[in-house]
Amino acid sequence: MTISTILRQRLTDHVAWLDGPLEGPDSGQQIDLSEEQHGWVDLRKVDLKLAYLRKVMLKGANLAGANLEKADLRSAHLPAINLREADLTEAMLRDALLERAELEDANLYAADLSSAFLGHANLKKADLRQTNLRRAGFVEACLDGADLSRAEACDVSLRHASLIEAVMRQTSLRDADLRYANLSCANLCGADLMGANLMGANLEGANLRGADLRNTDLRDTNLTRADLTGAVLSPLFQEQTCITHSTQVEWGAYLRTGQPNED
Repeated sequence: MTISTILRQRLTDHVAWLDGPLEGPDSGQQIDLSEEQHGWVDLRKVDLKLAYLRKVMLKGANLAGANLEKADLRSAHLPAINLREADLTEAMLRDALLERAELEDANLYAADLSSAFLGHANLKKADLRQTNLRRAGFVEACLDGADLSRAEACDVSLRHASLIEAVMRQTSLRDADLRYANLSCANLCGADLMGANLMGANLEGANLRGADLRNTDLRDTNLTRADLTGAVLSPLFQEQTCITHSTQVEWGAYLRTGQPNED
């Protein structure tokens, strides 16, 4: 759907507000699309930096390459939206609905996605560093190659999600739901997985060096060729998992007490 004349003028005024003088007839006006409906509209590469988009309805809209830096998208309704390569740096997306959204190569650095729902969304190679993902839902989402380093992801749901070769260095995943997730070759070095549920997950070839796995559910988890050097493990670790010759535990594996496991 093409942009209406009125919406186009509002977008032009917003750009003038961003780039123009602070006062005068050419100062423009900050755009506010809160609670408006603009489904399936073509907004490719539009500049919506600092825009007010709270509770906006943009179902199926095309915002590929758009600038949404620091935009307010709290509780926005964005199913099937195209945000490929969009800049969402520090954007507020708390409680937003992004089911089946296209976010491949999107920049979500330091964004707030707490309690947002991204089921079946595509976030392949997305930048999620230092993002707030508390209680967010990524059920069956694709995050292959995404960078979630230092993200705050306590209580996040990544059930059945694909995180192949994802980078999750020093990511907080306390009490996260990672049941049946595919984390093969993922980098979880120094990640906090205390209390996380990894039942049935695939961690083949994953880097878990220095990770905290205390009270983590690892029943039926695939740890073939995983590197657990220096990881902090629960006493039930060996009972829950099948340790093979290709699982790198070595003397760096520790029990809850912090002492080397000599069993």
